Amino acid sequence: MIDKVYIDRAVSLRKEYLDLNKNLKKYEGLINSLKDKIEGTIGNLQNIIDNIKSSSIEDVQKMSIQYLSGLEEETQKIQKFIDPLNKKMEKLQEEEQALYNQIKISYPGMDDKEILTYIQDELKKKNLS
Repeated sequence: MIDKVYIDRAVSLRKEYLDLNKNLKKYEGLINSLKDKIEGTIGNLQNIIDNIKSSSIEDVQKMSIQYLSGLEEETQKIQKFIDPLNKKMEKLQEEEQALYNQIKISYPGMDDKEILTYIQDELKKKNLS
């Protein structure tokens, strides 16, 4: 019913999405690492607060900056991984919308549900649902 060119493109987009999703799951460990770093930093900052009366202003500043800088570095590392993934996801969404628009133009007699059902059935046939 829908031309093979459009189906092939939908299959390609789905494969890219599934690959991207796998990468996101890999980075879950990085996020958990950041969470642990945040919790450690909170504990370290709490120790500074607990001992603030027995510490000099310079020591409090130095230690606070040290802990917060380490946290910022960890956050930036993760951001370097996440930003490209976000851009790829946005690109896939744009390509999906463009494909959908092309199909709507090429098949004006089909409603949204028919298009979606047909493409989903084709993806299921290829084990990509």
